[in-house]
Amino acid sequence: MGQPRYVVIAGDLMQKIAAERWPVGELLPTEPELAAEYGVSRETLRRSLRRLEVAGLISRHPGTGTRVERSTPVAAFTTHLGSVEDLTQYGEAAVRSVLSVEPITVDAELSAVTGLAEGPGRCASPPPGGAPGAPTRSCPGRGCISSRGTPRP
Repeated sequence: MGQPRYVVIAGDLMQKIAAERWPVGELLPTEPELAAEYGVSRETLRRSLRRLEVAGLISRHPGTGTRVERSTPVAAFTTHLGSVEDLTQYGEAAVRSVLSVEPITVDAELSAVTGLAEGPGRCASPPPGGAPGAPTRSCPGRGCISSRGTPRP
């Protein structure tokens, strides 16, 4: 059995965006136009567009349209969990490790997402042994971030 239709359509749209049929910044045709072009319902088309949105290729704006944001997908870690059992197994089996600890400057965008104060010299470091819920170690500079994502004095 082949892939679902919305996956095939998403792949085709990704190829067309990569080939610059719609350059970055340009609007895609409307949902009804694309649905008619592919011979599918608007719901099937929306599922395809959602895949492109998650990949960072497009942004959707009600009343304005769907804009091409990038010609290549954004690399991202994703995990698809279909049940509570999948989630439980993922939590038990997933290997998590800190690859690096580096000071960062919290800019306005990061501050808005995390709730951290803006400024330089922020870093997060795992506690020795990685005990769950334990605060992070101190770091050079001022204003480290605890393991719960809150600033420490």
